[in-house]
Amino acid sequence: MNLEKLYEIQGGLDAHIIKEKGLEGENLIPNLFLALKVEVAELANETRCFKHWSNKKASPREVILEEYADGLHFALSLGNHTGFHKNHGGYTRGGSLTDTFNDCFIAIADFEANSNQQTYDNLLASFFQIGKTLGFSLKEIEEAYLKKNEINHRRQMDGY
Repeated sequence: MNLEKLYEIQGGLDAHIIKEKGLEGENLIPNLFLALKVEVAELANETRCFKHWSNKKASPREVILEEYADGLHFALSLGNHTGFHKNHGGYTRGGSLTDTFNDCFIAIADFEANSNQQTYDNLLASFFQIGKTLGFSLKEIEEAYLKKNEINHRRQMDGY
């Protein structure tokens, strides 16, 4: 996976949105933190990994992968907006899927409280650990991101 390419692509989408929505000079970082938390929560909801009280199965793999790609958009946006980038898709410790989601929420909160390269690296690594635990390859993740980015560009052109 070429994350630098994805940061650049995400930067293009973000720049378009900022221009079209008249958001130049706005501090969008709080919005991006909340958006990432929501997307990670939506992803967890689709996996149903924490719903020990329910017999309902997880959503289809392709739905989960698309939700994952949504989260990656906001993780990359946070990197672009804060100036922190990581050039590889490393992984953190293993554990259950529920553990990886909890680890990711902790990493998001750590980065929000203390934004630096290390806390961003931890956030990104924990996000990629979710993907690994879900069985997604880096190639699948990149392809899903590119597909969803195209949809997001189209939505913006259509007045989303």
